[in-house]
Amino acid sequence: MHSETRPWPCPVASWLCHLRFVSPMLALPVRGDASGSVFPAMGAGNPLPRSATAIMSLQPSLGACVVELELPSHWFSQDSTTRAELAYTLEPAAEGPGGCGPGGEEGAGQQALPVGSVELRPADPPQHREVPLDEAVTLRVPDVPVRPGQVFSATLLLQRNFTASVLTLRIKVKKGLHVTAARPAQPTVWTARLDRFKGSKHHTTLITCHRSGPAGPESSPLELSKFLWVDFLVDNGTSGGVAVTRPVTWQLEYPGQAPDAEKDKMVWEILVSERDIRALVPLAKAEELVNTAPLTGVPRHVPVRLVTVDRGGALVEVTEHIGCESANPQVLQVSETCDAVFVSGKESQGARGVRVDFWWRRLRASLRLTVWAPLLPLRVELTDTTLEQVRGWRVPGPAEGALEPEGAAAEEAERRSRSCHLQYQRAGVRFLVPFAAHPLDGGRRLTHLLGPDWLLDVSHLVAPHARVQDPRVASLEGGRILVGREPGVTSIEVRSPLSDSILGEQALAVTDEKVSVLELRVQPVMGMSLALSRGTAHPGEVTATCRAQSAPPAPKQVTAGDQGDEVDISRWGLRTGGRVVPQPLALGFSE
Repeated sequence: MHSETRPWPCPVASWLCHLRFVSPMLALPVRGDASGSVFPAMGAGNPLPRSATAIMSLQPSLGACVVELELPSHWFSQDSTTRAELAYTLEPAAEGPGGCGPGGEEGAGQQALPVGSVELRPADPPQHREVPLDEAVTLRVPDVPVRPGQVFSATLLLQRNFTASVLTLRIKVKKGLHVTAARPAQPTVWTARLDRFKGSKHHTTLITCHRSGPAGPESSPLELSKFLWVDFLVDNGTSGGVAVTRPVTWQLEYPGQAPDAEKDKMVWEILVSERDIRALVPLAKAEELVNTAPLTGVPRHVPVRLVTVDRGGALVEVTEHIGCESANPQVLQVSETCDAVFVSGKESQGARGVRVDFWWRRLRASLRLTVWAPLLPLRVELTDTTLEQVRGWRVPGPAEGALEPEGAAAEEAERRSRSCHLQYQRAGVRFLVPFAAHPLDGGRRLTHLLGPDWLLDVSHLVAPHARVQDPRVASLEGGRILVGREPGVTSIEVRSPLSDSILGEQALAVTDEKVSVLELRVQPVMGMSLALSRGTAHPGEVTATCRAQSAPPAPKQVTAGDQGDEVDISRWGLRTGGRVVPQPLALGFSE
C-alpha cells in the first residue's frame, strides 16, 4: 500500500478463508449471501477503533466484493513501515439497486470482525528492466503495462569510457506506436537529430547523436550514466479492448561500419492494455493444507483463481497465458494450468509460508500457504498388547487359527464346523501421528499443528492399509478391533500406499494364560449433552465435551398406543488383572 492520496481498491473474495495481501491490493474473507441479503462494510484503523470506512460493492460473477478505502496521509511514514488493522462487519442490505447503503460508522451492536493487518509504506520505485545493446550502451525500459494515449520513455545509458563522437540509433515500431522525441540527458555534451520514415507495416526512426562538448567529471570508467531519453506515444484504440504486446526493435550503428555488416538487434515488447490494471491477485480457498497423501495415496488439492484488479476496483479472472512456479516443490507443487496447488504424497516435509509465484504478462504475484506433513512413523496404539484366553468361554465354529487341510473329507469338515474354539481377548486399535511444518530457513525447530503435545487420530485414513503380519495369531476387524486367534507373537503394521515401506507398527502377543470374567456392570444412559468450545492454539481447534445422563426419567402414566423410550445401556465387564472392558449393548423397552 502506498502513500498516494487516491483511494485504494481492496478486493474481497467471499470464498476465501484468509487474508491475502498483494500491494497495493487486499483480498480478505467475507461471509454472507452474495445475492444482497447482507452487505459487508470494511474499516481500517491505526490501531482500531477504525478511522476509515467504506462499503463493499458486490461482484456476483466472481463471488467477490470490492472496497476502496481512502487512508489518511499521516498514517504513512517516509522513514519506516507502519501497520493498519483491518476489520469488517455484515449488516442488513438497504433497499434498491445494489442493496448497500452509504458507508459510515458501525451500527449499534455490530462487532467488527478482525481480518488482519497490512503494511503501509512509501511507494515503490518504478519498475524497469535493463538490457545491454552492446558493450558500452544499455537500454532501460519500463516493465509495466501502458495504456492507449499514454506517453512513456525509454532511457539509454552510456559507460563513462565511451569514446565515440557519433552514434546512430535505429528504432522500428509497428503501427499504433510513435517515437515523439529524443532528449539528450546532457544537452551541453550531446545533440540528437530525429528522422522518421513511414512504411506499410512499420515505422522507422533514426536518432543521430553527436558529441558537442567534453564529458562531465571523471568517475569509474565502467559506471553507467544517463545519455538519452526516447519518448513514445501509444495510439488510442491500439489494444482493441484486450491486453496486447507491441514489439520495438532497437539497433545501434557507428560510423565506418560496412553497410552489410551484421549488427546486433534487440526486440523489446511493451504490453498495451485498455484497463488500468493495478495488481495480480491469486485467491486460494485455504491458507493451510494438511498433507495426508503419504498416508492415503490420494493427492490433496487447494483450488486457486487468478484475478486482476483495476484501479476502479473491477475484478477480472485470468485463465490464459499464466505462468506459475513453486519455490519449494519438495513441500508444495502447483498444477501445470496454475489453477491449483497440491501435494501428491512424495513430498519430503511440511513448511510454513511456502511461496508459489504466479505471473501474467508483466504482472507478478505470490501466494503463501502452510503445509502440515505427518511426522512418521505412526504411533499404533493398542488398548492391550497382550491378548489372553478367556477362561470358560468358547465360541461355536472351527478353530480360528487352524488351516483347513487340502482334500479333507466332507465329514471331517462337518465335524469341525460343529466344534467350538477358544475365545481370546480383543483390543481396540488407533493410529496416531503428529503433523508439523519445518522452517523455510532450513533450521530444525519444528512448528506442530495445534501444539507439540497434539496427536491426530488418522485411523479412518490408514485403516485400509493396516494388517496383521501373521493372521494365524490375530486378525484386524474393520481396521479398529484386534482379535486374538491362537497363541503367538506378531505385529500390526501400516504399509505405505505409495511404496512398500512401513509407516508404523506395533508388536503384540497372544498367550494361553487365562483370565476370568469377574463382574458385569450395567449403566443406563438416559440422555446425552454435548458442548463445543473453541480452542486457542489454532483457528481450527474445537473441543467437544460429551456427558451422559444416567438418572431415570420421572414416572409417567402409559396408555395404549404409547411408544416406549429408547435407552442405551453400556455393559462393562471386569476381568481378572483389573481390566475393565466396555461392551456396548442397545436395548429398547416400554414402560
